Amino acid sequence: MFTAESKEKSAERIPLPDKIYEDFVLFLRSFYPGEYLRLNDQLVKKIVPFAREYNIQSLLERIKEWLEVEARTRTDDERFVLMAFAMASEYGFSEMYKKLAGNLIDFDQQSVEWYNEYKQLKDKDKIFVLNLRCEKQKLRCDDLEYDNSQYKNALKKYRRLQDMSSNNHV
Repeated sequence: MFTAESKEKSAERIPLPDKIYEDFVLFLRSFYPGEYLRLNDQLVKKIVPFAREYNIQSLLERIKEWLEVEARTRTDDERFVLMAFAMASEYGFSEMYKKLAGNLIDFDQQSVEWYNEYKQLKDKDKIFVLNLRCEKQKLRCDDLEYDNSQYKNALKKYRRLQDMSSNNHV
């Protein structure tokens, strides 16, 4: 935008189509030296697209760190986990993405589907979470089947022993 030949370099005003003035000011204030804005859900939602568009790595890193800290403490907040999961997907935070997907499968699927944040997820993200949910369910079923087979084997041995002891007493 501000190369040597650009008209914006000497302009007093620079038009930013499709940008909301207040959101852009928040974005600038979030990394301007001498001013520190404390991150929160609403601020992050507004500034992360700008940070990505204008490639402000320090701000992206700060947002990622904030999301990681919040994700550790807000594991039971469905709306936050959905928001953070969507951002992790959108901005390529792969480690956080997997962790948050794991958090999502602990929530009731029907209650999660109620949130707009869930409705706005990409299909690939919904499928990823549903696959994890199915894998977890299969593991539970495998454990039950294993426990069931152990129970059946123990019951057979017990009945054999009972039969043997009753035959010996006759």
